[in-house]
Amino acid sequence: MKYRTVIVDNEQPHINHLKSLLTNHFQDYELIAECMSVPEGIDVIKELSPDLVFLDVEMPPHTGFDLLQAFYHHNFEVIFATSYNEYALQAIKFSALDYLLKPFGLEDLREALSKFEAKQQKEATHRQYENLLLNLQQQSHQQKKISLSSAMGMEFYRIDEIIRCESDNSYTTFFLTNNRHVVVSKPIKDWEELLDMYGFCRVHHQHLINLQHVKKYVKGEGGIAHMTDNKEVDVSRRKKEDFLKKLSSL
Repeated sequence: MKYRTVIVDNEQPHINHLKSLLTNHFQDYELIAECMSVPEGIDVIKELSPDLVFLDVEMPPHTGFDLLQAFYHHNFEVIFATSYNEYALQAIKFSALDYLLKPFGLEDLREALSKFEAKQQKEATHRQYENLLLNLQQQSHQQKKISLSSAMGMEFYRIDEIIRCESDNSYTTFFLTNNRHVVVSKPIKDWEELLDMYGFCRVHHQHLINLQHVKKYVKGEGGIAHMTDNKEVDVSRRKKEDFLKKLSSL
């Protein structure tokens, strides 16, 4: 997983320095935008939804705090960068947020990113525990949720939102209601084992489907399952008997 990263700094040399460090030493960070003003930074963050923002404090006529005030709720982390302004630095410290004091080197950046990653892992674990408790409380299988980790991060989806899964070697694409899809770096056989008890059936080496989303079955050597997303999924001859048995038991 790569962390989508944005730099907001009004000095190009500082942007170049940080960009060089990230590119050469931290392969898990994808720099998706560089902004040289607060208004530009606000627009880019709203459009691209990064995981991490490196934010300069002093960017006349604005400050990094002006940027933060534009977001009532934000789902990105911030590492401040500043050359001076002891009052701003004190405010950052009291808020338990991380910062880099310019000029900073490789080890300073490594330490800041280590804190960021630890926080990300802690929050992901917390969300997983919340999901576990929610699933234990739910009586219906279709109300339960599953966590899917993609390039964009971790998201939780209800089982009944999943229409089907399609294999692409070591990747699996989840096709969801409302024309959504998520690509996950995990083979389909792992999801087959997990979802079998929730009314899913492996009907083909490439396809795992939610039987609740089957609209129609057309007979054939293996046959074709018509899904609620209007996809026609081939049923292999070897999987046909098991599929029809599970379908008839709904």
